Amino acid sequence: ELRKEFSEIVPALKSQIDATWLMALARVHPKKGQDHLIRMWGALPESSRRKSLLLFVGPETDAGEVKRLREILSHVPDRDRVIFVGSTQTPVRWLQSADVYLGASPRGSLSLARAGRARAALLGRDHVLPDDIQALAAAVLSHRIIVSPAARLRDLSSERIVQEVIHATPVPGGEFLSE
Repeated sequence: ELRKEFSEIVPALKSQIDATWLMALARVHPKKGQDHLIRMWGALPESSRRKSLLLFVGPETDAGEVKRLREILSHVPDRDRVIFVGSTQTPVRWLQSADVYLGASPRGSLSLARAGRARAALLGRDHVLPDDIQALAAAVLSHRIIVSPAARLRDLSSERIVQEVIHATPVPGGEFLSE
């Protein structure tokens, strides 16, 4: 399996073979958005971070960028679960180990927000509830996710991935107390 091969290359991965690997396969550069990815990592629920690793695979093409990213990372929980793999001679093999090749973009989140507003209006509300987003997420986002052939063979669809993410994401807000 590719994961075992990679754990020989990157010893920090040896004890994490069964974790979910979130992989950013790109050169490390300020315009690639790795800083945003690190901040989003910190915003994930603790239970999700504890079961996952965030891997940055690719060469540093802007001197000092990894140092800048590590500074951002120093303010993020579970920073020990973020690994800078560095340059690799076999980027395609790393990509082949992924279940998802491409996730939803910022346009996808904007579309989800618009769809949520439309659903709220259709239901007679002037505000969007988390229920609106949860109800629409799979329909709006699943076609924006590219799932690997190996994942599809295991019956892992883009719809299921979106549903699992929605299910694992806590709903913001306080508790409702009825009298």
